[in-house]
Amino acid sequence: MTALTEGIAIGRIHVHSRSVCEVSKSAARDSAIELTRFEEALGRVRDEQRILLEKTVPEAGPDAAAIFGARETLLLDEELIAPCRELITAGKHTAEYAVKQGFDNAAEVLRAMDDPRIRARSEDVTDLKEAMLKALSGKVYDTVPWTRPCILVARELMPSELMRLDRSLLLGIVIGDQNDHSHTSILIKGLGIPAITGCGDIREDWDGHTGILDGPGACLYVDPPGELIELYTRRQEEAHREAAALLELTDMDDITMDGTRVMVYANISGPGDISAVCKSGAKGVGLFRSEAIYMGSRTEPTEDEQFDIYRRVLEAMAPAPVVIRTCDLGADKRADYMDMEREENPALGCRGIRLCLTHRELFKRQLRALLRASAYGELSILLPMIVSLSEVRESKELLNECRDELSAEKVP
Repeated sequence: MTALTEGIAIGRIHVHSRSVCEVSKSAARDSAIELTRFEEALGRVRDEQRILLEKTVPEAGPDAAAIFGARETLLLDEELIAPCRELITAGKHTAEYAVKQGFDNAAEVLRAMDDPRIRARSEDVTDLKEAMLKALSGKVYDTVPWTRPCILVARELMPSELMRLDRSLLLGIVIGDQNDHSHTSILIKGLGIPAITGCGDIREDWDGHTGILDGPGACLYVDPPGELIELYTRRQEEAHREAAALLELTDMDDITMDGTRVMVYANISGPGDISAVCKSGAKGVGLFRSEAIYMGSRTEPTEDEQFDIYRRVLEAMAPAPVVIRTCDLGADKRADYMDMEREENPALGCRGIRLCLTHRELFKRQLRALLRASAYGELSILLPMIVSLSEVRESKELLNECRDELSAEKVP
């Protein structure tokens, strides 16, 4: 077994079983109707991915939330969608059967890849298949089948399942088949829930029994003896005391034993993180990931909306420094309202600063908002994904242009 996150969980075990939609190979009565059903389900599932993305940004951060942006894009991929349409129109199959066959075939291709990161994408296809089948059948997602905190044990847990769970009832998570590169694993790390993976021998009769999840030791104890529960309870309490002790250091200067001052800053995704930054004793914000604002909105945030967000952060942190990164959209970090073409290698393509310089008016709206907010605190601007000096020069020219406009408008 492998530890996904540190931490200890002690409590009742709930063994989770995924509900799978059954599909029969029945012929369609009307291919046109089936194709319409397929397209409507496709639209609903894409909307669901957007909702999950917006929900995930504040809980696990924009990098983890980008998973759902990528899944939304995947539902536009003709290599996945075209075979389904072909099964409906040429094969005269139902939309359900077309989805099952088309998505299963795509998942099988991904599972055969050598790269574990690419193999992990097969879970996205499988998860989206179940979402499509639910949309076609009109079924709703199952409600949480437990009402008190538990250690969730599952052979497989899909990203959408995880983000629909009530995290206040999750003491820890034990997963059987998924690897460290799976999107579920990435989300768990972002949420900070004690978790381990690679537990191959999961049994249904564990349900309802007491368990100890040892994150650092990467193991699960089922029906542990009383002395082991006492031992891990003491370890858990000790970890809580250590965390409390660290909080007592928040007001101390960050100086090493040889007298060197080290400035410790925090990374944030929005104003909602500022309370935790202040409690931690961080001396400023080293990175505000502004793309979270774009990814968490159905429309492009206006200059005034951005200004208000940046101002609130700068005022709350003043006079401490705040570094705000201009929006690092592209690759898996996508926004529906932007014209973002699919690329063979998006990480090296129109991403970050190149996307901003391509969409100059969007970039100017952000730069104007940043310059306006700079009157309320100590602001630095970070440009993402720079690969050439010309990109820096072009960005600074645009920044100076915005500064001149605001000066002419008498805006501080």
